[in-house]
Amino acid sequence: MKKNKVWRPFFQFYTRFRIPWHFYVLAALLGMVSAELVIKVSEITIQVNSGELTNSVIIAYALFSVISAVVMALQAVFTDYGAKTVTMRSQSMLWRRILHLPQKNIDKERPSELISCVTNDVEQASSALSMIFLAASSIYAFARACAVFIQYNGTIAFYMLAAAPVAVLVFFLVGRLEYKSLQKRYEALNVMTAWFSEHLAASKYVKVQGLEEQEVKMGQEAIESRYRADIYYVFASQFQVILNSLYTNLSTVILAFGGSSLIRKGQLEANGINASSAYVGNINRYMAELLTDYQVVKGTQGSLRHVNALLDLEAERLDGGEDLSGGARELRFENVTFGYDEENLILKDVSFTIPQNKKTAIIGGNGSGKSTVLKLLQGFYAPNDGTISIGGVPLDEFSMRFVRGQFVYVLQNTPLFSGTIRDNITYGVKGEISQDEVIAAAKQAEIHEFVLTLPQGYDTLVSEMGTNLSGGQRQRIAIARALITKPRYLILDEATASLDYQTANQIMRLVQKRSETVIYISHDMEEVGRADYVIVMNGGRVEACGTLEEVGEKSPTYCSFVEMQTAGVQMAGVPKKEAAV
Repeated sequence: MKKNKVWRPFFQFYTRFRIPWHFYVLAALLGMVSAELVIKVSEITIQVNSGELTNSVIIAYALFSVISAVVMALQAVFTDYGAKTVTMRSQSMLWRRILHLPQKNIDKERPSELISCVTNDVEQASSALSMIFLAASSIYAFARACAVFIQYNGTIAFYMLAAAPVAVLVFFLVGRLEYKSLQKRYEALNVMTAWFSEHLAASKYVKVQGLEEQEVKMGQEAIESRYRADIYYVFASQFQVILNSLYTNLSTVILAFGGSSLIRKGQLEANGINASSAYVGNINRYMAELLTDYQVVKGTQGSLRHVNALLDLEAERLDGGEDLSGGARELRFENVTFGYDEENLILKDVSFTIPQNKKTAIIGGNGSGKSTVLKLLQGFYAPNDGTISIGGVPLDEFSMRFVRGQFVYVLQNTPLFSGTIRDNITYGVKGEISQDEVIAAAKQAEIHEFVLTLPQGYDTLVSEMGTNLSGGQRQRIAIARALITKPRYLILDEATASLDYQTANQIMRLVQKRSETVIYISHDMEEVGRADYVIVMNGGRVEACGTLEEVGEKSPTYCSFVEMQTAGVQMAGVPKKEAAV
């Protein structure tokens, strides 16, 4: 990868959120103070090693050592506080960005991998920023240590420059290794996290099918993928240790040979090698700090590679378009073609009108494009070709926030969130909502009586995805959530499929009484029979649309559905019912 494609995204990442500069600046200044204290302690140590054990020397050694420890502790506190703040803000920034990505990008990336980016990948970002600021104090300390050593004996200090090429080589190799190893580790972690998230969510299916041992083997493959990345990291780390040791030993050899030569020439006192060792130790210490700083920065570039790719994606345009006042308007598809990828088209030259303030049913076989129509209506995806409009205005001319605010979408399995039943019913409601309104919506969705049987009533906690409730109970709560918002357009995607016949009928009768535009997908011809308008999909095209009588005359698919249900054939998991037409 070219350098500008590594460094530029790395620095741009830190321009996307507010950084607590004051903590890092304080940490860097304390690092410089610490460097002066270390030099002072080293000078006193040389005096002690030379036999100067006077009270003043011993007291000074103890005092400066304590002060140095306190300064380093404060430096660590400021650095860690800044790092934790950066982690929190960068995670918030990335989470906001992910939520504003177009749905096609979220589908492509897979939600579980995006979670790993938020929880894992950006963790390293705070460490790199800390290292950049600490590098400032390390450079200062390194320069001061070199200056003191040169002042002590310029000749032996010059000899030490012979190790400089090795130091540069170590920096380059260590940086490359750290970049590659951290990139591999985080990619493997993302894959493993995504795999376990997906398969644990399907644990009931795994158990029903008796696939536990197969899942164990497949999970082991994901674990071993991370293991291989970790082993690569271990070997890379140990190679870095070898390189560091090579440089340290080389400097020791140079010091020994060069110092001995100077002592023989009378250009260095007899204990000069010991004194020089103290100075070289400081130089190597700060060299090691700089190497660590560089190592962390390069590793962070590897861990942030996927994050930066996400941040470069174009976000949805939620604001900045038209808003329509008044009630619902008709919805129109004109020659719409769409596919989730360019090779497989789901909708092909689709045209129809959904009338305002009417009940429109969409029917068709599996894969006919029914659910895709609903997703396009709400702007989750943009058509490849053609126009979708509200009241004659193309959808892309509206602010997407306005469009999404007009619809409430109830799926066959609408997810619930951890929280109370009341929280789940009122999720998405703007402004204050009274308990009476919550109860009214719950009654309409036929869930109120059940809630009253619970010890905490509406304050009963719902587990993640509502697993402590039955499928029908979850669906009633989801329907109550939809009804309480009073949307202009109510969309039901087989929303009553999880309900018993009587409850489904009660809810659909209630829906029929509402004045909003209602659009619903159903395989139940009795529900379809209550619609004012019907759209029949077949193979990604509109086979027919119009009133019940009109589609009955023009649509073979509609007639076959009626005939099958009249004959008592169960359709798509829907209980047998008498047809309404």
